Amino acid sequence: MKTKVLFIINPISGVHKSKKAEKYISELINKERFDISLMYTEHKGHGIDISRENAGKYDIIAAVGGDGTVNEVAMGLAGNTDTALAIIPTGSGNGLARHMGIKMSLKKNLKRFNNYKKFSADTVSLNGNFFMNVSGTGFDAHVADVFNTFGQRGLKNYAKVTIKEFFSYKPAKYTITDDNNNTITTEAFAISFANSSQFGNNAYISPQADISDGLIDVVIVKRFPVWKTPALAIRMFTKNMHKSRYTTILRGKKFIIDSETPQPVHLDGDSIKTTFPVNLNINHGNIMIYGPGER
Repeated sequence: MKTKVLFIINPISGVHKSKKAEKYISELINKERFDISLMYTEHKGHGIDISRENAGKYDIIAAVGGDGTVNEVAMGLAGNTDTALAIIPTGSGNGLARHMGIKMSLKKNLKRFNNYKKFSADTVSLNGNFFMNVSGTGFDAHVADVFNTFGQRGLKNYAKVTIKEFFSYKPAKYTITDDNNNTITTEAFAISFANSSQFGNNAYISPQADISDGLIDVVIVKRFPVWKTPALAIRMFTKNMHKSRYTTILRGKKFIIDSETPQPVHLDGDSIKTTFPVNLNINHGNIMIYGPGER
């Protein structure tokens, strides 16, 4: 019996890549082993609906798009371990795909698709929302919030917003409580909630994070001198962020993050509306992944 695969394609995520993805899916997927279907997202949140409606009907549902598409499809599949999530990245960051060792080349990825393996992975719930990669509060959430209303997308414009906001951003005070009721209060530039190791583009916020270990990495980046920014950036891109004196990493299954003042929160890079305190809970092994066996 053939393995049934549904490819959910976001047509506006890397438009040219999406077109190429359709072509390569047809050309490179082993038709003797896989029975292939294609569907397309039409609006934000549509990936959740499609994957939820088709979970159990297919052996694998593949998200063809950027981090937002991947997160939507994952949300639709979370808790249904009969259907595995596969990732065909066509976005700009592709954090989860890079963490998993998936090739950014569509051709290479789809050639290897034929021999990927299934394994269980974790999701994290954040005040009722789900994510698989990296979410957080503080500066990166502030940038995501500003970028959400910027009007122009793309990595270049995201970099413009980041640089502009960096010099005026003021760190906030947070109280963090872990699953053993240990509490710390700290002033932080940013706090990341990492299920995987990186934001995307090989920017590693928590190099030792693992999507299957049953733990959330809460990465606290404390206030730092402006002149230290290049050194911290180098650490992030060389997998050494955890060694910085300005970084503290807490690991656990549950966390409550509170703040004296309302703060923005991002979910895998997308700004969301939620309230503090932020409740984080690991959902260990509640999603199946179809991907490279070695990560």
